Amino acid sequence: MIINTATSESVTQSQPMDNKNQIKEYRQRANLSQEQLAELVGIDKQEMSMLENGGRKPRVGEMLILCKVLRAKPYSIYPFPF
Repeated sequence: MIINTATSESVTQSQPMDNKNQIKEYRQRANLSQEQLAELVGIDKQEMSMLENGGRKPRVGEMLILCKVLRAKPYSIYPFPF
């Protein structure tokens, strides 16, 4: 959240300010289990866990599928550069 100094209003950004991986949060909002999302992306549950916990970075193809399934922009769910 950013405070607009001209009006003192708060403005929400679409990119997370803390540059934290948001895959888990978006998955939970979509009411998907790790296993379900992993299957949609074409990876196993262990790899999905690694993506969510920062153990590995998503490949470009995986990121495109994640964005489509989770209905999010890449920078909303994963910090750049990836």
